[in-house]
Amino acid sequence: MSIDLLKVIFTYSVTVFILASGFYALVLYQYTLPDIVQGAFIGFMGAAIAFVYGDQVATRTSHAQQAAFDKGLASPSPEAKDAG
Repeated sequence: MSIDLLKVIFTYSVTVFILASGFYALVLYQYTLPDIVQGAFIGFMGAAIAFVYGDQVATRTSHAQQAAFDKGLASPSPEAKDAG
């Protein structure tokens, strides 16, 4: 098993946990929580998901960019060529 596969499995399991626990709290206490608290729950859930998936997007983008460089489909920007 590669490290990338483990990261993907961990990412999806964290996502499912965050969404399930957040929606469980929102459904269970929907009439007792004030609207501002429900909005905060939804905001924190969205921020957590964005944080978790941000790492996955960055990883996949860097792998795709490196593969494009290796195949000769892309070249570094002129600034990057001059810096090295």
